[in-house]
Amino acid sequence: MKKLALFALLASVVIAEQITLPSQNDFSTTLEKAKTAIVANGNKIFAEFDHKAEATDVGLKMSEASVIVFGKPKVGTNLMVDDAKISLKLPLKLAIFNQNSKTYISYEDPNEYKYELKNSTPILGKMSEMLKKIATIATSK
Repeated sequence: MKKLALFALLASVVIAEQITLPSQNDFSTTLEKAKTAIVANGNKIFAEFDHKAEATDVGLKMSEASVIVFGKPKVGTNLMVDDAKISLKLPLKLAIFNQNSKTYISYEDPNEYKYELKNSTPILGKMSEMLKKIATIATSK
């Protein structure tokens, strides 16, 4: 019975494809270009988490890494009305980080979200296209 319950739990986990692109820019430029592109696409930036600053505050060291949390409340709300579980994935997020002396941008592909969306599935495709566009702008010279 425990194995069946564990299988059911694992089967319900939603795993989205994570897309990572190398940037042709340094960290600061990639971050600023991403924020500009996010706003230019009609999104609201809800938060920005500076992981390096938080690590420094507790005496730890790490490379530059930030997460931008953003979205369009009207769009996200409609998705959550269809299936409230999608609220774990919203608002959208972009991670910008340095690894091995190179800057990258990562995001989850909304097309991979497996929720019970009745009328909102086409919105996920548009969200995916928008994320790709923002990431491409941020990582290009």
